[in-house]
Amino acid sequence: MLEPDMKVCPLCETPLGVGRAADKDVSDNERDHFSRRARFDDRRMSSPQRKATWELVSIILILLVITTSLINYIINREISWSEYPVAVFLIIFSYVSSFAFLDKKREIQVFCAFLTASLAIFMLDSFTGGKSWAIHLGIPLLFFSNMVFIGVLVVFRNAIQRGINLIAYSFFATALLCLCVEASTDLYITGRINLFWSLIVSACVLPVAAVLLFMHHRMKKGRDLNRIFHV
Repeated sequence: MLEPDMKVCPLCETPLGVGRAADKDVSDNERDHFSRRARFDDRRMSSPQRKATWELVSIILILLVITTSLINYIINREISWSEYPVAVFLIIFSYVSSFAFLDKKREIQVFCAFLTASLAIFMLDSFTGGKSWAIHLGIPLLFFSNMVFIGVLVVFRNAIQRGINLIAYSFFATALLCLCVEASTDLYITGRINLFWSLIVSACVLPVAAVLLFMHHRMKKGRDLNRIFHV
């Protein structure tokens, strides 16, 4: 159902009105914005494609879990270092399953995947000795990663102009994620936050992001990446 204040159909880009008067009311920028947002929101695989992708990824992950665990057990006669790659495989499986079977908004899919992945690594940690890395390190890292991803997703979706400003936003998100990762690992290892390498990354990334934003606003208020790189 269309909103009362809509001037352009977000799917077919047809002006809502009759005759030339309707065409005059609709600017090129509005038409372009609505069409971009519609393409961004509808860029999803079909149900058979999602199912086939899930089956392929699941088979690969199961083989990786079995192989990694067997190698660890044969060498050390116990499950030790393989716990961490297995945790990564479980996280990947949780997110792939959520995206494949939940036909919801992307934010809801990410939230459900986060809950499933958190439960999976908590059970893995408890099963392999209960070293509490899941609660104090794994889940916090997963939480911050999801928050940054959702933030980037919302910014991308609501961006009126999509050019090199999206690259700048990605750099900002990368710097923020690095700060969160180092803070979480510091708290887990030493019990206090002592930022070092993430500050270096941020110092390198943030000026580049600022320059990209400046270029974006100088180049006729943001030129589309497709026109810049002719793709």
